[in-house]
Amino acid sequence: MSSLVARTASKMASMFRVVGVALDNAGKGMEVTKYSEKLVPSTRFVALDDVVPKVSDECFVAPSASVIGDVTIGKHTSVWYGAIVRGDVNS
Repeated sequence: MSSLVARTASKMASMFRVVGVALDNAGKGMEVTKYSEKLVPSTRFVALDDVVPKVSDECFVAPSASVIGDVTIGKHTSVWYGAIVRGDVNS
């Protein structure tokens, strides 16, 4: 009995996967604006005058954000998309 249940579950999972891929492809075809963000990871954290930003492992820095110079980003903080945090004046 359990073998029949396992085979049925496997067939249903396969059917759901096929339907999911078909729906995903249909959705891609209906997109009006196809936007793809091209990021240059090397520009996220930029040293300025040999001073590298200090960034906590427990923070969020968006892929399109830039942190430049004498900046400290602490725990539980975030720098959102497109933001630029500069530490090159009055530091």
